[in-house]
Amino acid sequence: MKMSQWKLWVMLSAMFVLWQGWGVLSAEGSGSEPAETEEEQKPVLALKGLCPVCLVSGKEVEGKEEFASTYGDFIYHFPDAETKAKFDAKPASYAIQLDGLCVVCKAAGKDMKGDPSIFAVHEGKIYIFPNDDIRQKFVSDPGKYVASKPKPAPRPSEGSGSR
Repeated sequence: MKMSQWKLWVMLSAMFVLWQGWGVLSAEGSGSEPAETEEEQKPVLALKGLCPVCLVSGKEVEGKEEFASTYGDFIYHFPDAETKAKFDAKPASYAIQLDGLCVVCKAAGKDMKGDPSIFAVHEGKIYIFPNDDIRQKFVSDPGKYVASKPKPAPRPSEGSGSR
């Protein structure tokens, strides 16, 4: 190989490695995370503008910019004032979980922010992920990363029991 071909090969190989593994490597052991300060971080649109109240109910409904609330690091959109008021009354019930940290990364011992446009809903809670590969890990086995809600104990039927 000529020297210029060698340099090109090395540069393309490095770009490929960064492109393929950046998110997964960062989440699973490279430890390289961008430094951010409180002043630099501005709230960003969450969930591609979908309504979080509707998402936790199993529906994908597009929110409107005029019905928006900011909670934590995220801006949430809602389809109407009533849905926005429901969110504003109990935002932690509908907002992205773990303050935007990736639940899969956290289980691996890494505090890594997720991308608010890459999300999954599990048992009425919204989780975000740094890339789709990590999202797929979660979706394939969410119980590995979050505890399931306990099932309510069966209620005794009426008319049974001792007198």
